[in-house]
Amino acid sequence: MKKRKWRESSDPGRATKRARQVADLIHHQLSYLLKKATGDPRLEKMLITAVELSSDLSQAKIFFTLEDSKSLPEVMVSLEKASGYLRHLLADAVALRQIPQLQFIYDFSIERGERLSQLIDQAVDSDKKLHQKTNE
Repeated sequence: MKKRKWRESSDPGRATKRARQVADLIHHQLSYLLKKATGDPRLEKMLITAVELSSDLSQAKIFFTLEDSKSLPEVMVSLEKASGYLRHLLADAVALRQIPQLQFIYDFSIERGERLSQLIDQAVDSDKKLHQKTNE
């Protein structure tokens, strides 16, 4: 019987599982660091909604939302300035050979969901009014 040589590239599922694990770790640690270590009140009010990593773990897209989306431009400037510092803090907090570059992206999905919910509520209300008029 011939022995098989193990290769990391032979199992693509393994790479994605590792990326998910690292993304979860970064999500958890960055959430903590933003609340405790930055000292910037604008960043403390951020909520990280998702972290996506490139397959080689060199790039991380950090999706976030804010309590008040009006402060988004200020928060983006603060994140640009603090990204190197956050990456340094992240390197101290997690045991990774390479800390990914951090790219912060505002997550509009919650706002879109709220808007869709409002539209559905309006449609239901107008439907009820229409049925009330036809039943009278």
